[in-house]
Parts: sequence; structure tokens; C-alpha cells
Amino acid sequence: MIFKPQYICLILLLLVFNACQPKEVVTFEIEKEKMIRILIDLHVAEAAMQNKTALVKDSLVQLYYDQIFEIHEVEEKVFRADLDKLKSSAKLTQEYYALITEYLVENKLIE
Repeated sequence: MIFKPQYICLILLLLVFNACQPKEVVTFEIEKEKMIRILIDLHVAEAAMQNKTALVKDSLVQLYYDQIFEIHEVEEKVFRADLDKLKSSAKLTQEYYALITEYLVENKLIE
């Protein structure tokens, strides 16, 4: 089957226009630095509960989370919505967790 040059040009133009569409920008309600601090605190809280029994852990987890959200003056639902957006982008997740790991290493919270 032979394609006419007009059809080939039309297909190429469609591909070019599609590729030139602006990428969807992810917007967060919580600023990046604050989100990183919240995630760090959540990781520290999770580590503190690691050796607790399931019963103790279940009662502590929401208490710790509530305190962290209160300290950072963020509503849990806003945090969860931003966390879902963050999880939807592997590149952003990697960027945030690289900064978190860097902080934890610098402050000798992990090796």
C-alpha cells in the first residue's frame, strides 16, 4: 500500500503538534520545603514506631500524624491530596526523596 505525500505530511504535522502540547504542570498547595519537612517528620515518626507492637503502633500512628500536621499547620486532607499528586510523578517523587535522604544523612538520622 502506497501512501500519498499529503497523508504522510498530515500525519507528521499531527505528531508534531501533539508533541508540542504543553506538559501538564503539577501544582501543590503545600510549598516544596514545607512538604519535605513534613515527610521527614513522618519518616522519623514511622521509625520511632518500628519496634512497637501492632496494637501500640495503631494507637500511636494517628496521634503522631495529627501532631505533625498541627506543628506544620497543614490539614491532613491537603497533605494527602498533595502526596497523591507527588506519587503520580516518578520524577518529582525521586527529587523529593533525594532531598529527604540528603537531609537525613546530613543530620545523622540515617547512615
